[in-house]
Amino acid sequence: MAKNIEKIKRIEKNHRLLSENSIDAIWTADVKTLKFEYMTESIKKISGYTSNEYLDLPLEERMSPESFQKIKSLLAEEIPNFKKGIKNVRALEVEIIHKTRGLYWAEIKARLFKEPGETLKIIGVTRDITGRKKAEQKKNNLIEKLGKALAEKKILL
Repeated sequence: MAKNIEKIKRIEKNHRLLSENSIDAIWTADVKTLKFEYMTESIKKISGYTSNEYLDLPLEERMSPESFQKIKSLLAEEIPNFKKGIKNVRALEVEIIHKTRGLYWAEIKARLFKEPGETLKIIGVTRDITGRKKAEQKKNNLIEKLGKALAEKKILL
């Protein structure tokens, strides 16, 4: 009995360590309500919200309307696949509203799962990719400038 209690304490300690120090946020959500049921504390570093605050916010209010629509469309594709036994891991980039009301980019990787006797759930990981998106935009701007400069050079020649 004492060994089991010790083992449980060790597991809880490791879970807390991962939950509080992960770079990414790990979560579960109910498919029908699109309400988060679990969120690691690492979400605070990404969104500004504590995990408890995040659980209380409706998904629609956490992201841009376009991003919310992307998620709904993806679920409409994946639910029939899941029912056929196809368990895809899907990734998408979305714009999420930070607690400061600014937008940031996040990559979500998720899949559907169902435990016996439970409702259909989503398990996912959210990563802040704002830096990557800014670098992509900068690269695209430079490519555009280069294209214009080459076109001007061609005209001059």
